[in-house]
Amino acid sequence: MRVVWSDRATAMVSRLIAAADRIGAAPYIGRALTSWADREIRELLERPFRIVYAVEAERIVILTVKHYRQRLVDRPGDWE
Repeated sequence: MRVVWSDRATAMVSRLIAAADRIGAAPYIGRALTSWADREIRELLERPFRIVYAVEAERIVILTVKHYRQRLVDRPGDWE
């Protein structure tokens, strides 16, 4: 069966990809999540979503994309 994306869905995905590109250009643009002091975990809001990501030496790992009202997990390892 053919999958068809609505214009609204396509626009939202495009916004999320553009936000991820901004993170790639400026990794520290997002707010630091201090709950995990052992890792550099940050979030960037792209309402109504938040992009949670880890800044590593050679790469940025997008850990999850959630609605901003959803509770985050207690351990970042749950995202991987």
